[in-house]
Amino acid sequence: MFAMLCKNAENHDKSKKGFKRGANLIAFEPLKSYLFPVTKLPLMSAPPTEFRTRRGHRVYRRSRKLDGKLVFADNYTLRVKQDGETSYFNLGTAKREAGGMADEIMAFLAVEGNTVAEALIRYSEKHKNKALRTAKAPEPIKEELTVGMMIERFLAVTSHLSPMTRRNNTQALRHIAAGIMGLPKLGVDQTKAQRIKWRAKVEPFPMSGFTTQQVEMFRQRELQNCEGDFKKIGSASTTLNSYLRAARGVFAKKLRPHYQDLNLPEPLPFLGIAPLAEPSHRYQSSIDVPALIKEAKATIFLTDKDAWIAFLLSFGVGLRREEIDKLMVEQVKIEERRISIYTTEFFRPKAKNSDAYVDLTETITAFLKDYLESIPERRFVLPGKEVRGKLRCQKVFRSLMKWLRQQGVTDQKPIHTLRKEAGSLIFKNGGSIDRVAEFLRNDPRVARDHYVGRKERIELELPGL
Repeated sequence: MFAMLCKNAENHDKSKKGFKRGANLIAFEPLKSYLFPVTKLPLMSAPPTEFRTRRGHRVYRRSRKLDGKLVFADNYTLRVKQDGETSYFNLGTAKREAGGMADEIMAFLAVEGNTVAEALIRYSEKHKNKALRTAKAPEPIKEELTVGMMIERFLAVTSHLSPMTRRNNTQALRHIAAGIMGLPKLGVDQTKAQRIKWRAKVEPFPMSGFTTQQVEMFRQRELQNCEGDFKKIGSASTTLNSYLRAARGVFAKKLRPHYQDLNLPEPLPFLGIAPLAEPSHRYQSSIDVPALIKEAKATIFLTDKDAWIAFLLSFGVGLRREEIDKLMVEQVKIEERRISIYTTEFFRPKAKNSDAYVDLTETITAFLKDYLESIPERRFVLPGKEVRGKLRCQKVFRSLMKWLRQQGVTDQKPIHTLRKEAGSLIFKNGGSIDRVAEFLRNDPRVARDHYVGRKERIELELPGL
């Protein structure tokens, strides 16, 4: 039998194709393939005690000695050091989730202003629950709320608003309070000491004093002071309505959650008070445009290049004074013949539709190109200091306003009148109200009511006369 097995094995080695199945094969194959295979089971590997995340941050399992042996915790930990203090984040037991959370925490801390304390409350369940337990609602202010206290809270929660909006809202509240108290108005030419003294008298006024009856009595006194002069009455009505709108903005719906601890009167001040009837604000053009442009080219174009560029930007491009004042060189696209108005570090557009661009004519583009090439390298188009919240180019604007008044433009805001003339010319040259609004980057209703003055005669020839 053994000899037979050896012979079959020898025959198998000689033929690579194998041999026929039969008794010999059955006798040989148990030696090779019918034996039970021995399978080695893989060893269970322990989770790593530390690793690096996809972004290279070290994550590890904390350890301690127990009965002389080193024992590792089940959870992974991220260690963070900020301002000399070390903090630890519990990341859980799964490696993948721990790495992802560690990267997310470090990305949060990479943002300027974010602190480890905020990250702990945000990402650590232990600290999050602790914060919920220790957080207490602010104690309601039981003392009587005054104008000064209301303004202080309003300014504290409206850093997202423009400085002009915040100033208008707070000043309107003060002016109405002063009117109810019978105090004189605060003039624009008052000194700083006079302003401080006036505010010290107004700001103790209680918010509960803004009743509908008191506000209406104040408005009627203002109108009676106009002595029946319809022009003065219209101007006073417009001013009083602007005060009411601005003061009501202090109690805007979005801001009310910030006032929950204040002892606000019920109903809220100015709620339900109707605006006064105002005169029409439709612009009436009285400017001879060709004559004004001819005089500008003969005078300020030759003597004051800065005022000339301000004149073109207001009249030919329709920019607002604030937009001209903060216009940066990078916003002027000479090759594209376009000026883009957008948010910069010094300026924010007045409204959403103000964030757009204005097309330039070839003539105005040529003037701007020559001017920009002639000035020393600077960030802004017109000269002035790099300031926020204030006009930079007061000197330029004073020079232009003085020249405009010499030409008979006697409006209170002569530079803004040029913007109105620009809208009127767009409308005269076949543009619709929507086209005027697109050029001026404002609402069509505002464009119709304030920026379009009729320049053509509309006559009706009666037959038979």
